[in-house]
Amino acid sequence: MKRTIFRITALLLLSVLLYGCSNPASEETGKTEEAGPVPVEVSLCEVGTIALKKEISGKISAEEDIPVIPATPAKVLEVLVKQGDTVRKGDLLFITDSKDINTQYIPAKNAYDRTSEVTEAALSLARQNLENTKKLYAIGAVAKVQVDQEELALKQQEAQMLTQLDQLKATLDTARDALSDASMLAPASGVINSVSIVAGATASAGQPALYVSRVGTVSAQINVTENILPLIQTGQAVTVTLSSDPNKAYPAKIETIAPTANKLTQLYLVEITLDNKDGGFTPGMFVNVSFDGEKHENAVLVPAQSILTQGIKKIVFVSENGKAKRVEVTTGLSDGKTVEVLSGLSGGETVIVKGQDFVDDGEAISIVGGGTNQ
Repeated sequence: MKRTIFRITALLLLSVLLYGCSNPASEETGKTEEAGPVPVEVSLCEVGTIALKKEISGKISAEEDIPVIPATPAKVLEVLVKQGDTVRKGDLLFITDSKDINTQYIPAKNAYDRTSEVTEAALSLARQNLENTKKLYAIGAVAKVQVDQEELALKQQEAQMLTQLDQLKATLDTARDALSDASMLAPASGVINSVSIVAGATASAGQPALYVSRVGTVSAQINVTENILPLIQTGQAVTVTLSSDPNKAYPAKIETIAPTANKLTQLYLVEITLDNKDGGFTPGMFVNVSFDGEKHENAVLVPAQSILTQGIKKIVFVSENGKAKRVEVTTGLSDGKTVEVLSGLSGGETVIVKGQDFVDDGEAISIVGGGTNQ
């Protein structure tokens, strides 16, 4: 009985060992598990336009800088504005001492009045003498040449004396205007710029005391080199951004391009007009002006991420009949997002933009994302 039990137990143990050592997969002779297709994302190779952006720094300038100039020297009693203040036309800017202006006006008026009286008396006498000479000529008492000489002399005297009187009148008008403008007013709405007077000092005649800059529209001014000129033209669209706020873009157009270079810098001045009704631009602000540079039309374009570099070669993988096809390409312009393909593609192909690092030429692929399912 014990021998029978032992024999059964041994048979069971042998069965377990044989089962454990067996490999069901090995029974399928010659068969190995194959990997599935590589998942990829794709994009369409298109034909279009690619342009490189150029960016040049510049400054904001006022539409016009209007000088405020005292007509005559006068002591400044009070300056009511400072640089950067916004003013409207007719606002009071500064006040001068009318006593100082009177010292200019009174002598000018006296000189004009005296000269006017003398001129009138002298010309009246000369005209009367000419009339007397004409009467003598009528009775044969004098020659015709004497009449002619006196007529010429009268015309010369009139011209000389009236010219002197006009000069004195201009001086008097200037002094009269200065007297009425002892309180200097803003000639236009704008921003105060370059104040050069202080209370207690004398404002010089003929010298700007300050400037009022008109800023309803402003100009972004840039200076460009000769090689940039072929890339720009008047009316061309550009984008202006403030250096202090580069995230906000202002569309604009080129207004003028200087026909000649600055003699010192050899640069060409380019002006871009900007609407400034909201007051976002102030003269002196730094800006960046960007525009299209080199431009190619009817170019074969692919996403930059589709390009692989293998040594000195540029490679893309194209999706074709469910497989990856390796294509060597020659590239041209690139704007960072899109690349121009000069050879290797003709447009319309489906290029792999994600997963191309993990495929080989002719390998099966599975498109899981992108703009086409080819």
